[in-house]
Amino acid sequence: MNKTKRKIFETSMKLFAEKGYDATSIEEITSVVGVAKGTLYYHFSSKEEIFHFLVDEGMKLLQNSISIKTSQKTNSIDKLKSIVLIQLKVLYKYEDFMTIIFSQLWGNEPRNIEYKKIKDWNWQGNAFHWKAMSCLWILKKEKHNFI
Repeated sequence: MNKTKRKIFETSMKLFAEKGYDATSIEEITSVVGVAKGTLYYHFSSKEEIFHFLVDEGMKLLQNSISIKTSQKTNSIDKLKSIVLIQLKVLYKYEDFMTIIFSQLWGNEPRNIEYKKIKDWNWQGNAFHWKAMSCLWILKKEKHNFI
């Protein structure tokens, strides 16, 4: 990812997390990044594409981290400990990303429902996993020191 695309990526993630998808405009993204609309559209065809890219990249990062750490473990308990530790680290390091993910997980707007259908995520099968992550995220937002 080149420098300009990364800046669009990071700025969009921050704005989507702070203001929500609907309240964030392309104009605001380009203004904060300091690029023309044409530059943004060179990298992404729409705000929706930026959003999908953010979620896809974040999920790949999480899945790759889990795969790498668990492949090094030989028993199930150690694998579970690794997964929980990775999830906690992701909650702290990528707070904006997690805000975006939870907006999709708990949202009932038509785009939230459609997004859940499109993405190949096992939302129902991972319900406990996502609810646990949500509880940890809420505790972090409330500034509880649990790590």
